[in-house]
Amino acid sequence: MELRPYQIKAIDDITHAGVDGHRMLLLVAPTGSGKGVMASRIIESSCGNGYGVLFLTHRREILFQCSENLRGQGIEHGLILSEQPIEPWKKVQLASVQSFLITVLRKKKM
Repeated sequence: MELRPYQIKAIDDITHAGVDGHRMLLLVAPTGSGKGVMASRIIESSCGNGYGVLFLTHRREILFQCSENLRGQGIEHGLILSEQPIEPWKKVQLASVQSFLITVLRKKKM
């Protein structure tokens, strides 16, 4: 899929922020702008450079869309969802904010 100019700019901006040493990056864009496609490209690039990625979303539908995009690119990833086993050895993790927070809070109680 060919990226649009604003998508290329967003990906470049995120990439440059990472190169400049920023470790927690956030991409914000309007509905229909192709955030899933941009996220998949950023995740693919990060994995190629040896980094781990945590992708958080507030909607399960978006989580599954991103998972489908990554699977289509051959990128192995884990899903952090309630009632599912966690695969912490995978460098890319997708999670809903709620499930991630519940998982973290449970671990802290242990």
